[in-house]
Amino acid sequence: MTVPQPMTIINAVQDANLFGPFLGDLSTWRHWFVALSALYGLPVHPSHAKLVRDCTGRDRKRLPRGGFSTALFLTGRRSGKSRIAAIIGAFESVLAGHGAKLAKGEKGLVVVCAPTKQQARVVRNYIRAVFDAPMLKAEVVGETAEGFDLANGVGIVVLAGDWRTVRNFTLLAAIVDEAAFFGLDEESKVKNDTELIRALRPGLATVQGRLVAIKIGRAHV
Repeated sequence: MTVPQPMTIINAVQDANLFGPFLGDLSTWRHWFVALSALYGLPVHPSHAKLVRDCTGRDRKRLPRGGFSTALFLTGRRSGKSRIAAIIGAFESVLAGHGAKLAKGEKGLVVVCAPTKQQARVVRNYIRAVFDAPMLKAEVVGETAEGFDLANGVGIVVLAGDWRTVRNFTLLAAIVDEAAFFGLDEESKVKNDTELIRALRPGLATVQGRLVAIKIGRAHV
């Protein structure tokens, strides 16, 4: 796949051949676009300065240029958080250039963790829908109930609260959905989100992959 360079996550969500069709009416996602811009170190328009300060306590002009390696998003219900998790996962797997960081024969994974199998299936289906876009269809070269293998050698894996299946792999990025609910369901193999994140960090260290956690909270973007 050939894409214009540089390709940012905002470029991708605004592109009708990439992530645009998955999100539909882009005007309803404008606050999330601000959040993604902050996460990836992209410029934030002055009109969103108050939103950035209210949600992060930071001046938009002093956000790190390279973005954040770790982020926690506190969202409201029906905020579209699982769809944004899918967008981040898709971007990190196929457009962020991680394939070049892997040694010959090494497989890198983008993992999305959810507390239960039901929630994991929701995120899996969202990610699969992202790859129905015209420029991304050919990227999926293998498919399982848990995820996908891509033409660039990267795998996308959705886990239901169990990190052990990926502990011997290089993790390019990790997205933790419904972070507040780990350990509450008998399906979950970890006691809480803190335990899960501690377990994921070593796999991310090799390529300094992003760790993004999303959970319902009082603040929302």
